[in-house]
Amino acid sequence: MILYLTEPGLSLSVHEGHFLIKDSKQELIKEVPIKLVHSIISYTYVYISGGATNEILQEGIPLLYISVHGKVLGKLLPIKDVNVERQRKQIGISEDDTACLYMSQKVIA
Repeated sequence: MILYLTEPGLSLSVHEGHFLIKDSKQELIKEVPIKLVHSIISYTYVYISGGATNEILQEGIPLLYISVHGKVLGKLLPIKDVNVERQRKQIGISEDDTACLYMSQKVIA
């Protein structure tokens, strides 16, 4: 499930394995089991608690921030999605002029 947080003033927190979505008066709107959420899209005027952010990262849930006009502003990606060893190799190759020339020729071809 994609969790959409689209109303200004909403807040997202976590309690006992559930995301809690509250309105600006801190009244509970919805309770969603964390295990059902595979991504979150949030407008900029939504508060996400530190605990919810921690759960988002621990569970490997990508979080996309968008403006109220729909422009993508940024994203929070859990480290689980990052292959650090592959990134090290890519950096090493990018510093090797011969490898860069070879890769450039392959792309152009």
